[in-house]
Formats: sequence, C-alpha cells, structure tokens
Amino acid sequence: MILFISLLILFILGFLFRDYLFSFFLYLKKRAEGKKLDLSRLNSLRADLFHEGKKKFAGLEQIVSSWSKKESTIQEHLDYFHQLISQLKTLIEQQRENLFLSSEDIFIYAKLKKRIAGIESKIKRQRIDDRIIKAIAKDLKKLQEEIEKNVEKATKRFSFNFVDLVKDAVRTVKIEKREILEKQKIDVIEDYKEIKKQIRLPYSVYKDWLRVLANLIRNSMETFESQVSSHKLQVSKELSLDSEMRDMWVKVSVMQPETKSLLVMIEDNGMGMDEETKNNFYKKGFTRKDTGLGLGVTEESLELIHRYGDWQVESELGKGTKITIEVEKEKAEKKRIEIEGKRTILQRAFPSPIRVVLVGLFLVVVGLGIWLSVDKYSRFWEDWNPQQVEVKRNTLKVLNRKNEVLWTKEFASLIGYPPDGQPSPIIEDINGDGRKEVIVALSPTDTSSGRAICMDFRGRELWNFYSGRKSIYDVEPDVFFPNIILLKDIDGDGKIEVIINNRVSVNFSDYLVILDSKGRKKSEYWHPGLIAVVHCKDINNDGKVELVCGGINNRMDWRPCFLVLDSRKIYGQAMPYRGEKRVPPARELVYILFPHFKIEADVDFSWEHCLDYVHLINMFSEGTDSTIYQVTTSRFNINWYLDHHFRVKNLAYNLGNINWMLSEMKIPYVVTEDDMKEIRNIEVWKDGIKIRGEESLSKF
Repeated sequence: MILFISLLILFILGFLFRDYLFSFFLYLKKRAEGKKLDLSRLNSLRADLFHEGKKKFAGLEQIVSSWSKKESTIQEHLDYFHQLISQLKTLIEQQRENLFLSSEDIFIYAKLKKRIAGIESKIKRQRIDDRIIKAIAKDLKKLQEEIEKNVEKATKRFSFNFVDLVKDAVRTVKIEKREILEKQKIDVIEDYKEIKKQIRLPYSVYKDWLRVLANLIRNSMETFESQVSSHKLQVSKELSLDSEMRDMWVKVSVMQPETKSLLVMIEDNGMGMDEETKNNFYKKGFTRKDTGLGLGVTEESLELIHRYGDWQVESELGKGTKITIEVEKEKAEKKRIEIEGKRTILQRAFPSPIRVVLVGLFLVVVGLGIWLSVDKYSRFWEDWNPQQVEVKRNTLKVLNRKNEVLWTKEFASLIGYPPDGQPSPIIEDINGDGRKEVIVALSPTDTSSGRAICMDFRGRELWNFYSGRKSIYDVEPDVFFPNIILLKDIDGDGKIEVIINNRVSVNFSDYLVILDSKGRKKSEYWHPGLIAVVHCKDINNDGKVELVCGGINNRMDWRPCFLVLDSRKIYGQAMPYRGEKRVPPARELVYILFPHFKIEADVDFSWEHCLDYVHLINMFSEGTDSTIYQVTTSRFNINWYLDHHFRVKNLAYNLGNINWMLSEMKIPYVVTEDDMKEIRNIEVWKDGIKIRGEESLSKF
C-alpha cells in the first residue's frame, strides 16, 4: 500500500512539473548529441527572441497601457493581445533547441512557458480589474527581461571562428550578387587551407568584421559589374583588348603560415588601381565608385583591422587587386571574453543552488522508487524479520510472524543430525543490528564433517564454521558434526557468543568451541567422550556465566560425567589428559565422575560395561544462594541430586526398571540394593585437583 502511495505521489509530482522534466531531459539529450551553439543558431535566436520579440512586447505593453489608462475597453484589443501572445509562444517553441544550447539555465524553456501560461490564465478571467492589469504588466516585463537577459548572456559568452566568419561573408555576398555572378559569369573561388590553431573572436565584433569582409568581397564583384557597363570607355583608355576577353574571377582564401596569425586574402583580376588611387582610397571622402574603384573601406574598418592585426593592398592597373588581412592570435585573445566551452557541464547545467537541491531531490525520489522496486528487502514497511523456520531434510524455509516466506535455501547436506534431530535452527539477533539472524547446523557427509552456518534476514551467508578438524586424540574417524548450539553473552561484555559443541559419536572425542558474533573462534575445550548437554548459567552469582555440562568420559572407565566451566577459562583438554601435549590441561571449576555398574557375566556381548552417560541436567533454586542439580543418566535413568556444594544430597532410581533393561539387553545380571549403595560414591575434581570423597568438597 505504501509503495502504491509513493508511486502515486511520484506520478502526481511528475504531472505537475512535466514541463520542467521535459526541459531537463531535453537539455541532457541535446548535450549528449554533441550539438553546440553556432553563428547561425545565435543569429536566429537574436532575430526571433531579441529583435522580433521586442516588437511583440511593444505591442503587448501598448495594449496593457491603454487598458490601465482607460483609453479603450479591454474587449477592443483582447483578440490582438491573444494574437501577440500566441506569436510570442510560437517564437519560443521554434527557438526551443537554440535556447537549450545557449542558456545556462536547464529549465529556461519550462520557465518561459510557465510565465506565458500565467499571463494567459490572468487574461482568461471573467473580470479583469486594475489589479489583474498591473499583474499582467508585471509578468510581461519579467518575461521580456528574462528572454533578453538569456539572449544577451549567450551573446557575451559566444565566440566565433574567424574562418567561419569568412565563409559567412562569402555566402552573404554570393546570395546578394547571385544574378550578377550568373549573368556576367564571374567565378567565386574559395580556398581554405588547413588551420591548426583556430583563432576565435568575441561575438561583439562579429557584425563589424562581417561588414568589412563582405564589403571587400562585394567591391571585387562590383569591379567587374562597372567594367562591363562602361567597358568601351575604360578599355580604350586604360585596358588592353586582351583584358576585355579575360575570364573574370574573385578568389577568397585563408591560410596560416604560422600558428600565431591568420591570413585572409581577397583578390580579383579586375581593373586594379593606379598609384594615386592606392595612396588615397582609404582617406575620408575619397571614392571612385562610379568607375568601380571604390574598396568599401572606411576609417572605422581600418581601425578594426589594426586592432586585431594589419593589412596590405597590392594592385596593378589592368591586372587586378589583392588585399591581405592578417589577424594576430595574441591580439585576438586579449579581446576575447569567457566562452561557454571553458565552463564545466556542472556550471552550465546547475547555476543555482536551489535548482541543484530540486534536481537532487527528484533524482533521489526516482532512485528510491527504482531501488524499492528492485530490492524487495529494502521495503521498510514490510516485515523482513525471521520468526520461524520450516525444515525438510536439506531445505530450510524462513518465515516472518505472518507466516510469509522470507527466503528458502537448499543445502548440500541434511539439516541437523538424523539420529536425534538436533540441533534445530536458531533465530536470534546475534550482531545487534536489529534484525534476526538464522544459524543452522548441517550434518556431515561420508567424507566431510558438518558445519554451522549463520545467515542474515535476506538469506545471505554471514559466516561459516566448519566442524571438521583433526582430533587431539588418537581415534578414528575424525568426522565431527555440531550437536549443540547455544547463544549467550558468557563474558559480560554485552556481545553474544556462539557456543557450539562438536562430536564424532558417543565413543570418540568431542570439542566445544566459543565463537564471537562474527564467527571468529575465541576458545575451545576438548573432551575424551561425548558432551550431551550444555547449560549457560551464573551459578555462583559473580556476574559471569558458567557452562554446566554433562556426558561421558570414555578414557575414565566410560563413566558418566558432570562438569562446570568458567567462561574465562574455557580452554585445554579434560582429564586424563591423554591428548596431544600441545593442548594444556583444562581447569574446570568442578569435574564429577559418577560410578556405574561393572557387570561381569559369562555371556558374550559387545561391552563389558553397560554404558551410561549424563543426558539431562535440571537446576532448582533453594533460596538465594542455594541451587539443587538433578543429574540424570540415559541408560538406567538414575537421578543424582547435588546441593550447591556439589555433594550428593539424594539418589533416585527404579531398581525394577534397571533389571528389566538388563534383561532386555540379554545380560544375565540382577542389580541388588547392595549394588546401589556403591553407586553413591562419586569422584570430584576442582581446578584439576582430585578430591576423594564428597565430604571434603567445599564451596567454590
């Protein structure tokens, strides 16, 4: 539901700001296409929005002024007002692409459309009073200022390539003199050599240079025009008969003899000039245009040329004229202003901090929507916290509290251990991130030990503990599997530890390992026989957790055992210390061995003893500092009750049940009351030191 609402809000925002979105993406599209502002685009922009636009605004302002002065009714000029607004809107639409290429503002098109829409909405009101008229006048002024400001900024930033300027000048004159060129068969030759270092000039002198070059090219063509119209007089006096029959041509060429300057040459094979004309043609008031000898050069033109370089005139009467203009790169660069190409895309696209924030917020919203659609676990409104699991052989299905499946994973081996089905997957927030993790124990294969795997709420593996390692005892096989997994802060540091007990079988070694929340091993404890039960409890109220364990010690005459480990001293190997010497003896707080039946019979069975081990430990409180431990063995269900000093307080058993079990095992032996008296005697170790007899055991 929340996702739907978010998408609906996003759609509404997109609809309301569609012009801005369209403007933004269209701007990026034009930039990606590599299009740039050139002379023709800038000229078109200025002609439409700057010059033609001024006419539209003048008409609109005149109409609004007449309304405010009550010189006419609003209805009289309303149609004309609509017509001018429509024409202005058309100009903006036609110049849309040029606006994007020339403006710093990526939203310029949308902003201009919005301003015109605002004016149209005001003019469509049923009653237009003085307040509305003033608002319309204000909006018109802002619209005009915004258009002119953007066009002026584009004009100031723009610079033109001098070679392109020469081409524009030739094109301008060819269009103007097209009929003469065709009628008199005058060839216009253009030759642009390869230019390695382009020279660029500011747009502010574009028209001045265009006028100078166009005048010089035009003059060369007009030389032939005058020559043809009065050739009888001129030929007889100044030209040879051969010159009358020559092909007529005008040649414009650009070359770069060195990278520091550019040469523009305009030459023709027309009438040429004598020495007197060459010395006086540029003086104020001098002209021989009636005879075709005017060069179209004014004092302003000479000043412009000398500002950027120099020029040279070569002419001979009857052979033509050659004018060479040199533009020096150093002088040109001094006149240049900053151009758009020097700015970064970020400066051009985002000139305003407010726009940066708006665009950033929009991109964040769009990105968030895409992220929430692609990554389902990022949808914070849904419940992704594991609460329960379903296990089917090697497949684990994790569900939340609504019984919705979060993820399913299939493993290469069985989950748990088939004989007793333990341990079940554990669900708990281990690393304190507010989400629960899932720890699953995998059974061993024929050649490999089992392992414990911790996964996060997405099903991604966080760590993997491999149970298989070589035993410190000389026994085979060394194929371990985790049979107990507990989670507890055993050292009081506020972080959970993972306690994993790993065993081979009842008859072989066992080791208990402590991992931190990231699966790194902190300590381990080796035991020569099964540890079947582990409890975590602060039994002596010192603020530290102890591990209370029970099982069987195979190397101590296969006797059931009960032990307590200090969380700060969980290391080493249990008695009788027959493992590898590199592993030191452990220092258990308490280690108790219980006696069992030593049956000697004349029958052949696998064991000379009936193996029994501690498989259940219950703890009951008796007052503030008093705890009773009920220790139960598996085979004959004998219950020892120990007080908080670990002395035998009571013994409970069913003699008939014990004899029945011996009969079921086909062992011809009957246990008597005298036998049960012997079973009360236990052996106790404290900190690795054996204490014989329960009466000498003191409180630790």
